[in-house]
Amino acid sequence: MERKSVDIRSQIDDAWSRLLLISCFVFWLLTALGPAQERQDEEIARRIVFRIEGPGLPWDYRIADFDVRDKIIRHLTERLPGFEAAFSLSVSPDGKIVAYLADPITPPEGGTVAFSALVRSLDDLKANPQNLGVKAQGINGWSPDSKKLLITQLKDANGTAHIAVDIATKKSVPIDVPLFVGPKDATWVSGHYVSDWSPDGKWFVTSCGFGRASGDMEVRLNLVKIDGFEIRRLDHVPFGRMAKFAPDGKRILYSGRLDADDNRKHLFVAELAGGKPIRVSQELNGDISSWCWSPDGKKVAYVWHNGHRDEQGETFLMVVDADGKNAEAMTSQKSKFACFRGLSWR
Repeated sequence: MERKSVDIRSQIDDAWSRLLLISCFVFWLLTALGPAQERQDEEIARRIVFRIEGPGLPWDYRIADFDVRDKIIRHLTERLPGFEAAFSLSVSPDGKIVAYLADPITPPEGGTVAFSALVRSLDDLKANPQNLGVKAQGINGWSPDSKKLLITQLKDANGTAHIAVDIATKKSVPIDVPLFVGPKDATWVSGHYVSDWSPDGKWFVTSCGFGRASGDMEVRLNLVKIDGFEIRRLDHVPFGRMAKFAPDGKRILYSGRLDADDNRKHLFVAELAGGKPIRVSQELNGDISSWCWSPDGKKVAYVWHNGHRDEQGETFLMVVDADGKNAEAMTSQKSKFACFRGLSWR
């Protein structure tokens, strides 16, 4: 009887030992994989991808990235063929696909070109691009799952249309948005220009313009439900356009003016819930273009071209906190026009 008790206690001790060993292994595995995943996320978040002018002939456009930590620009491709190769470049939310517009045909003088929409693997840029079979004027964002590309097309001489293109099937679906209702004294009202797709997949952010009898033009930002049946005017965001959703979906980064008499371009961050927008760009001259959020939503990057610096001008890649503090010029290049375009921070 005593021996059986000893055997039972021995079996219990063995079971506890095995359980302890398994627990220790699981704990080690979690602690080992956690930092590895963090390092992987950090590696991804270090890259700002954009189109850059190469050192060669005019229209020598390439896809490049900038390492935020090491502050190094890498040319990821050789010269891309096309009149406006890598125009309107955008990287998918999962960081795997780069989309851009290109067309090998130089447009007639005063004419308009509908560019071809192309996609390539960001990990294998030497592979041939995939043509989505649609003509476009701009790439305006991605679906949150990185499966659909938001594209602007020229509808007619007076407006644009938007489609969502499935990357795998190349099928496109038109995006219907309701008419924008301007103020009572508006002399004309534009349609919606969709500039981004919300991280939860439920909303588009759009810009709409309208004119007044004085000849002034104003632009307003809106949230539009993707089914087209609901619109929310962001009246607390005056003079805004070309907004980009923050990764948390609660804020937007957009181009705007300080007031009705200000003709300069500034960047602002605004809470969608309301409140006064925060100006994050501090430059008071030159041209600001191509802006994006960091993956964690704590910083924004943008391009500032100072054409008044000297006869040639200089383009700066700027990074600043989302509250407008700690602005830093990460890199710059002498250029007649802004040479960094289509920023995507992945």
